[in-house]
Amino acid sequence: DDYILFFSRIDRYTKGIDLLISAFERLAPEYPHLKLVLAGYEFDKFETVLSGCPPSLRGKVAYAGFVTGEERMRLLSRAKLFVLPSRHESSPISIIEAAACGKAVIVSDIPELQFVEKNGFGVSFPSGSAGGLQEKIALLLEHGNMRRELGLNGRRYAKSYLWDAIALEYETVISSLNLV
Repeated sequence: DDYILFFSRIDRYTKGIDLLISAFERLAPEYPHLKLVLAGYEFDKFETVLSGCPPSLRGKVAYAGFVTGEERMRLLSRAKLFVLPSRHESSPISIIEAAACGKAVIVSDIPELQFVEKNGFGVSFPSGSAGGLQEKIALLLEHGNMRRELGLNGRRYAKSYLWDAIALEYETVISSLNLV
């Protein structure tokens, strides 16, 4: 579908939603059918996040709520691309889920998210830069082949997080400890 997906805690500053909305506002005139969908737990209220947005932009930004199960997979699998512009992060599962759904990923260039670009399933932009984020979104919107290639790389990367692979790795670590 014709939407960009943000899937994490709805936290305006820490998760960089302010940057995403600013970048989206600049892109919206060039992509009149494109929408932005935010999904996740409301740490900051959705209406607060949109405060200051022009009415024309408000109609293009939707809040899907805190979704799980089939709805979560539907949102991820139908998105054009996945964006997580966090200023601070650990290791969010939503990135792996987006990769498993074959989505190109855009993240900020903070150290915790370098694995995305390093493993070839996404691109990064300078943390805190709405203009940098706008450029990366435009790049992936304009280059469908690049978006698809990143998505395929993401699916390959996500396979290393299947339960069977993790169980075998865990077994190898336990065996190496010589506890018996």
